This record gives sequence, C-alpha cells and structure tokens, in this order.
Amino acid sequence: SYRWRRAFYTRNKKGEMNNFEIIEELAKNKIVEEIISNISKGTFKDTEELAQDIYLNLLTKSPELIIGLYERNELKFFITRMVRNNLFSHNSPYFQKYQRWNERRSEITQDIKDNLENDRDQY
Repeated sequence: SYRWRRAFYTRNKKGEMNNFEIIEELAKNKIVEEIISNISKGTFKDTEELAQDIYLNLLTKSPELIIGLYERNELKFFITRMVRNNLFSHNSPYFQKYQRWNERRSEITQDIKDNLENDRDQY
C-alpha cells in the first residue's frame, strides 16, 4: 500500500539513507557484480542473473538489518558471504534455479551425442 511504501522511502530525521536507497546505490555502482567478478576471478558467466538474485534477496531483508550493516560498514562483507554461498553451495537458491538446470542440460546433451555416435557406428 501507499503508506507502507512511503514509510520506507522517507529518510529518517537525521537524513540517513533508508534500505531501498542503500540497495539502489549498490546497484547503480554495480557493487554486487564487482564482488561476483572478484570471487570468480572473472570466469563466471551468469554474473547478471546472480547479481539480480542477490539484489532481490537484499530487498527481502529487514530494513533494520540493511541499515545497520551499512552504518557499521559491514554490508560489503555481508554481500560477499551471500555471493560465496550462492556460488559454492549446492543448497543455495542460485544453484537450485540455474546451476542444477545447467548441469542437467549438459548431461542430456552428452547423452544425445553419445546416442548419435552409437547410431552412426551401427550403420
């Protein structure tokens, strides 16, 4: 509703940024993409998809958490942990959505190639 959005989009009395503004700044400066690139040493192909998942996940966190991490200069570390967990854990949301599908697709493609070679060898 309008009142809910307005409550989150307004600055507090000190003029500090709210959680949406903090996340917007992260996205404008491509901080998550930079972290993904650093962790993967530039070899990760799906940077944009993972970054979008991280930004979406950040938006679901409580405003107090995001603002607190930002004020204590801990937000970049928090995001780094999120990225590492998504890249290397088989239980992560990213793995469940994308990596598992890519692995399965590779298996199916290899099975098809093997079957074609076997068919060719028979004739």
